Amino acid sequence: LAAVKIKQKWGYFNQKSLIKITPFQFDSANEFKQGLAGVRIKDKWGYINSAGVWVWQPTQ
Repeated sequence: LAAVKIKQKWGYFNQKSLIKITPFQFDSANEFKQGLAGVRIKDKWGYINSAGVWVWQPTQ
């Protein structure tokens, strides 16, 4: 999955350029490594898996 920014928010597309994780809700988004990606909402960071499910809820 690739992190993509649209209208000031981040989300993820798959290899076919289809939106994979919606809605575009993240203020910052890192690339996936070992199945997880660090994402930020406001001033809190957490981790999501490739299905967009939180595996570590956002914290400061």
